[in-house]
Amino acid sequence: MESHTTDTASQNMAMDVSGQAVVTLAGSFGMEEAATLAQTLTEALDRSSEEVVLSLASVERCGVPFFQLLFALCKQAGHDGKRVRLAQPLSEGVLRDARQLGITQKDFEAYLPSEAI
Repeated sequence: MESHTTDTASQNMAMDVSGQAVVTLAGSFGMEEAATLAQTLTEALDRSSEEVVLSLASVERCGVPFFQLLFALCKQAGHDGKRVRLAQPLSEGVLRDARQLGITQKDFEAYLPSEAI
């Protein structure tokens, strides 16, 4: 498992036997964490054979870069013939910050399977 930690956020990536990349994010994600987050998500997509599984249940705060990277990951996965799935529902922090930015349930459903949201 690979792990990246800053003062405010942690990012862990592991591969399972089926070739899924499992990414667990926790804490707060702002501009300072964007480069590391982009690297983690890109590596997860590159290493996965079919699917990237995201755990966002412990994300407390997130800004515009977080959502840009999340939606870009989903879009690139589709181009690569892969998919992104949530391990559990979005955290209250993610939902709150999305609402404040005008990101709706339909925006999430456009990129992530609706049963996972």
